[in-house]
Amino acid sequence: MFSSLAEKKSWFTPDDLVPERRARFGSALSEGVSFTFVDSPSQPRMSDVPENSLLSCIHSVTARSAASVVLPFTLMAVSAEGRVLELIHSNETLRREAEQAGLRRGLMLDLLHAGMNAVSLAMETGGPTVVRGVEHSHPVFRQWNCICAPLVFEDRRYGFLDLSFSVAREVEFAVPFVIKLAEDISAQVQACDPCMRRSRIQELFQEFGLTPREREVAELWMNKKGALHISSQLGISEGTVRNTVKRIYEKMKVSDRAEMIGRLL
Repeated sequence: MFSSLAEKKSWFTPDDLVPERRARFGSALSEGVSFTFVDSPSQPRMSDVPENSLLSCIHSVTARSAASVVLPFTLMAVSAEGRVLELIHSNETLRREAEQAGLRRGLMLDLLHAGMNAVSLAMETGGPTVVRGVEHSHPVFRQWNCICAPLVFEDRRYGFLDLSFSVAREVEFAVPFVIKLAEDISAQVQACDPCMRRSRIQELFQEFGLTPREREVAELWMNKKGALHISSQLGISEGTVRNTVKRIYEKMKVSDRAEMIGRLL
């Protein structure tokens, strides 16, 4: 899928795609260049980070870091499926230019809808990317150099961070900054959003084949609630709780609560 990267290089560019994949990006917008907007994901995944939590962390981290960026820039927070969640501009001029170009929340930046750009390339490669001016499929982006880094939690990508600035500016100096910014945002999301870990645990319950009732019992059990507490909360007998726990252990191939917790965390 990718050609070899130089050892010292820590990001992907369009040239790192093998010819067949590069051609796919090049033909993605052959039928037109209209932007596509989606106000919300059609089918949110259980592992997705709540948007308000993600955006809160992005604003918090970028507020501390933006002062170190001397050039005018636009920062885009993008969901795992390539939907723009937020645009942060370093000045009012950039904000107006973005609005005039039709760039706003809901814009889809995946390969199917926007062709080659730093976000769609990051979705393809799984790592940080750089796409320069004319390498973009969509004309609107050809005035920019763009750097994108994935937001990662437990080896799962839940979004992307894209920094865009004038094509006249050099790119290399800003790549480590964007990668570090993405890492800081990921760390803050993990620290501040218990929903993120809970959603991952629920997804694991599904992978183990637990029924809805078994997932309810499993969540309470792993949080060290006793059979009496669970029976009262769920309106079932203690015997039913204990039998359900036995089935959970069988499906998860564990023998006690500690081992069960260890498989989930």
